[in-house]
Amino acid sequence: MPKVEPVPCPRCGRRVQIHASYGGRGCGDLMTYAAECDGCGMRQDHFGDNGRKDNATRGYNRWAVDEKARLAGLPPPKRTEKSKPIAVVQPPRSEFARGYFCAVSVLLREEGLVSASVRSLFSQGGDPSHADPLDIELFREHGLMA
Repeated sequence: MPKVEPVPCPRCGRRVQIHASYGGRGCGDLMTYAAECDGCGMRQDHFGDNGRKDNATRGYNRWAVDEKARLAGLPPPKRTEKSKPIAVVQPPRSEFARGYFCAVSVLLREEGLVSASVRSLFSQGGDPSHADPLDIELFREHGLMA
């Protein structure tokens, strides 16, 4: 059994030992945590998710904060879940522009002339100076760039 450090009782302040046992609710890896205070008789059960002792302490501490607020006649505090932002790696803007204008140049080569769709895509691409030098040359030949 994992050893969990004693925690303070939210009612009387005495140190409370959290007891852990495996099993419960039909899952072998689920642990049941119980905290019971000898001083005031407070009892709290908490179900951990994977048997880690920090889950027991975290769950108990959240309950203790809510219990202190309830005893003081206050609403429980709002919690914001701390989640790591998803790191989206984006290429530099110049790399995006280079690829965008490469696609426009491919369309221009396929069509052989500056059609309405080529002109529209070219004008929506932003700064064409980031394009590949061969693509810039093609755009100049067809009058899209000065």
